[in-house]
Amino acid sequence: MSRFWGGDESSSSSDDSDDDDMRVVETKTRHLTSAFDSDEEDEPERVVKSKAQRLTDGLGDVIHTMRNKLKIGDWSAVETQYKSLNQMITKNQKDLIDDAGRPPRVYTKCVTELEDLVLAAWAGRKKMKKDQAKAITNLKAGIKKYNKENNLEQVMEDYRANPDAEGAEDADQQDDSDSDSEDDEPKAKNKAATPAKPKFEKKAQEDDDDSGSDIDWGDDDDDELSDLSDDEGGTGEFRYTASMFLKRSNDGEKELTEKDKRRIERQDKMKAKDAELAKRGSDDEDDDGGFEEIGKKGKKKKDRTKLSFGKDEEINVGLCLKTLHNIIAQRGKKGTRVADQQMLLRQLRKIATENNLGEGLSALILLQIITAHFDSASGVVGRMDTTSWRSCHDDIMELLVLIKTHDNLHMGPTIAEEDETIENPDNEFYINQDITALVERLDDEYTKTLQEIDPHSIDFVKHLKDEVIIYNLICMCEQYAEALGNKEQLCRIKLRRVSHLYYKRNYVPNIKHLQRTEDPAAAAAEATSKEGGAAAPPSTTMGLPPRPITVVIDIETEKDATSLMDRLCKPLYGEHSTDRIRTRGMLCLIYFHALHNRWYQARDLMLMSHLQELITQSDIDTQILYNRTMVQLGLCAFRHGLIQDAHMALHDIYAGNRVKELLAQGIVNMRNQERTAEELAIQKRRQTPFHMHINIDMLECVYFLCSMLLEIPAMAQGESSKRRFFSKKFGSQLNYYRRSAYIGPPEHSRDHIIAASLALLDGNWRECRDLVLKLKVWKLFPNSSDVTAMITKKIKEEGLRTYLFVFGGVYETISLPKLCEMFELELAGVHSIVSKMIYDEELHATHDQPTQTIEIHKEQPSLLQSLALKFADKTGQYVDNNERLLNGYGYDNGGRGGRGGRGGRGGRGGRGGRGGRWGDKNDGDRRGRGGRGRG
Repeated sequence: MSRFWGGDESSSSSDDSDDDDMRVVETKTRHLTSAFDSDEEDEPERVVKSKAQRLTDGLGDVIHTMRNKLKIGDWSAVETQYKSLNQMITKNQKDLIDDAGRPPRVYTKCVTELEDLVLAAWAGRKKMKKDQAKAITNLKAGIKKYNKENNLEQVMEDYRANPDAEGAEDADQQDDSDSDSEDDEPKAKNKAATPAKPKFEKKAQEDDDDSGSDIDWGDDDDDELSDLSDDEGGTGEFRYTASMFLKRSNDGEKELTEKDKRRIERQDKMKAKDAELAKRGSDDEDDDGGFEEIGKKGKKKKDRTKLSFGKDEEINVGLCLKTLHNIIAQRGKKGTRVADQQMLLRQLRKIATENNLGEGLSALILLQIITAHFDSASGVVGRMDTTSWRSCHDDIMELLVLIKTHDNLHMGPTIAEEDETIENPDNEFYINQDITALVERLDDEYTKTLQEIDPHSIDFVKHLKDEVIIYNLICMCEQYAEALGNKEQLCRIKLRRVSHLYYKRNYVPNIKHLQRTEDPAAAAAEATSKEGGAAAPPSTTMGLPPRPITVVIDIETEKDATSLMDRLCKPLYGEHSTDRIRTRGMLCLIYFHALHNRWYQARDLMLMSHLQELITQSDIDTQILYNRTMVQLGLCAFRHGLIQDAHMALHDIYAGNRVKELLAQGIVNMRNQERTAEELAIQKRRQTPFHMHINIDMLECVYFLCSMLLEIPAMAQGESSKRRFFSKKFGSQLNYYRRSAYIGPPEHSRDHIIAASLALLDGNWRECRDLVLKLKVWKLFPNSSDVTAMITKKIKEEGLRTYLFVFGGVYETISLPKLCEMFELELAGVHSIVSKMIYDEELHATHDQPTQTIEIHKEQPSLLQSLALKFADKTGQYVDNNERLLNGYGYDNGGRGGRGGRGGRGGRGGRGGRGGRWGDKNDGDRRGRGGRGRG
């Protein structure tokens, strides 16, 4: 018989003996074979399910996905599936919630087990990634909140008390499903009953699901298990097997196959191993709950955190160097962790020390450990965490101590790589390495940490205490460079030390921060009480506690900061330093002198070095240091009462709207300027740490006050002023206030200065003084009382000059004692100010010594007269321009004579210009009218 007709059940009895064992399985293209059947089978079989059954199946799919995600530890996906589960319950409460308010049993079981798993994983959340730990936290709080809001707490407690009560409900659901399928009974007769799976298979599947570590996907030679699969979805017929027709025992169990026996044996071994691990406790170093990591080919993976040699191998320098090169070769590769490499390197160094393989090998391995620390902070954005930074500091200090205590160990950048010697019978070891570069990199990482931490938090204050730690390491490295005799390294490390001193007033390092007075057990208990986790002793990377620090700072030398700065900066100007080191050293010294009120020393250094001409050729960091130095110079000049010098020093910084950006104290977002993410990261890395900032409000007040003291007298003097200081910012603000119809009370510091300027322009110096001294920013100066006294004196002097400019033309004589009474100045001070004004021809007057008066000369034009003369000059220019335009169009009637020159003081005007040549005979050669003199 043809195999094509083998799908018909009625013809199965007439097949040959060879065809008796043939098994026909209906393919997916059922509609092709149904064309040859009777008309009763035109439509495929359909299964009708109720809405509740469909929702229950949907819940089952979500729960199945959730269990798969739990097996791989993807807590973020588990959180998403849990939210989907709750949404299905909330939207379909009429179909899924019964009259007693209970959800389906499968939902209750899933949520209960999930809650237990979340509580079990909660203790180890610190070792997880940030997103996974956050998902566990959200699940723990979300499960409790949802159960409380939907009154499901009692349901969960009932299930925990009696979890075996689900059999009755499953039976009811089975009855319902049987009643739903009665309509399809005629079609079901054509299909054989689904054979029940043996109990040992169910048990094996449950054990496999529970363990999760030994999943058997089946082999090609296991025909028996593959034949037991049925088609419950109604898409085809099941496959007949010989085992279905064998006689079974009364208990319904099937004889175990060889594969089942192997599976059960494997499970017994796993249980025995779990019991052994539980007996040993959880203090094991690699406690993994009895699980082993298996590779792709089923082989056990090697532990990458343990270093081991063969039993017959002789541990010598060559073998350790070979192992060291193998470890270094794994750096940067995928799947290689920095922490694992550090652990291997520390184990290798321990082995080398135990076998007395020499200090050279120990120092070489320690150098690789330090380099591995910096690998964790690669890139522009990356930075080293606090514990890794402290561990790296301890390793560098241990290396310096190792070099200091062993004279046979030589390390420096001048040693060539081919001259490196690790294994030497003479016990002389040479290593090519620049330790100064390691200290500089560690210092940069400390600055990065200060840039990232919130400056208003306690962590920032705590981290500032670590500055004495890095400063002590720099001093130790300076001693090493002096002993080595390398001038270039010595200049570099001295500049690092200067960079920690130049911005501080009379700084003396606190040695107490180098001594560990804190009890580690108390600190661990406090951290445990705050976070509610297990107690753990304070430690750095790889479980290493902070090691003791060797103190090399000399307190007596540090107390005299001025001589210390001079001693550190003098070598920076020599021939061994570079241009960058020389420039930065000079700027730091100028900043230091300006900070300590040594104005003339700082000014002379700035002028003699000619840094203003060369600073544009320097790098950006040096330009930022130059801007900070100029600002500090301006503040120093202001404290000394040198208003003009202070204004000149601050004018370049305040010429634009980029004060914060020029001082590296913030990023200004410009309208027409777009920055990429990389440029923004680089600019953030250039920012000055918060404890080194210069107060921007104080700078603004000083700049505007200097502008007021220079601009207001010049404005009152009018057009005859020979000297004019113009500040664009101050002028725009003053014009805005003068144009405003209504001006409210001042609020900001800038408003106070502008209001004081208007009062000073009106001659009211007392109101000006009160408005300026209301600002609290003057208390930020070291000697605030001296600063406020200087400001009051300057306002009185400039108020006197402004008063004489504005109201001097009204008087014929002015009494000097009266001026002293009005402005609360001494007679000598008033006499000096008036004399200087007369000498500079700003005031046309003479002194009358017997009567102590000033005689005002009337020849001086008033402000109105000056404006009238200016208007006359402008009118004459407009007339000349109009005549030139008319000449261009052919309306020349003989040019008008030029205007006569301006007459001298008390003299006659000059002669008029000659008339145009091409005028007619009546108008030609007409002389211009002479100008009128002032006399």
